[in-house]
Amino acid sequence: MRDRQLLVRDTDRAKELWRTLGRPGAVLVGPEVAGTWRPRASGRKLRVAVRMWGEVPRAVWKRVEEQAERLAAFRGVTLAEVAAE
Repeated sequence: MRDRQLLVRDTDRAKELWRTLGRPGAVLVGPEVAGTWRPRASGRKLRVAVRMWGEVPRAVWKRVEEQAERLAAFRGVTLAEVAAE
């Protein structure tokens, strides 16, 4: 826990990533934390809400969508949506 500042220096972003309840996942772009993601399942469908902390190229967004597909397959559900928050 004490090394979190090495990963995310901005205190507001750190609070968003390391909440007490309902912790989201981190979106990594290379070695940097570039945003958060939060999966939400409803029945056999999975929705993933993504909040990027800055502009990202389309190629990065495509990789986020690919990882969401992998998560849905791992959970045995269908990916319904990957949406920006």
